[in-house]
Amino acid sequence: MPGRRAHAARLHATLFTAAAVVLYALLLGAWLTFAARTARASARGAIFLPPPTAP
Repeated sequence: MPGRRAHAARLHATLFTAAAVVLYALLLGAWLTFAARTARASARGAIFLPPPTAP
């Protein structure tokens, strides 16, 4: 997103600045979701088990 912010600053466009903030917030939310699910699966031990085999 730094490129988008630099572009917005150069053009004095608040729309690009707002878009950069929103997109960064979405990216941060995705990272946090992934980290939380990985930590939860790791705590349960499910992440270290082999995949189930078909009967």
